[in-house]
Amino acid sequence: RVTRSVRQARRSSSRDTHTGFRGTFEALSFVDLVQTLGQSRKSVRVELSRTDGEAAMVHLDQGRLVHARAGELQGVEAVYRVITWGDDGTFMVVPIETFPPANITESVEGVLMEGCRRYDESHAVR
Repeated sequence: RVTRSVRQARRSSSRDTHTGFRGTFEALSFVDLVQTLGQSRKSVRVELSRTDGEAAMVHLDQGRLVHARAGELQGVEAVYRVITWGDDGTFMVVPIETFPPANITESVEGVLMEGCRRYDESHAVR
């Protein structure tokens, strides 16, 4: 699924003016996207949006989560918020060299694991 999404993104990015790529959470989940960018040690800005207009932005510096914002939420809480979107989201990944001030110090793996735990708890059958 990841390989197919990256191939599709490369084909579409060749038609775009930026050097990044875009996709949907249906094709590549937010968690898979961040894991892939982290493992690849990418320095990027990920612009995220949801069908209801909610937006977020995440920055990775050499694969490390360094900054996130989702509405009024900042840092890891913003990342947790995006994880709750599930499949309802789109993203655009743009390579960058400068970053906003860091508001995340936790590891990518730790943030994603906690976000997934919170998501699972919020969707547990009661």
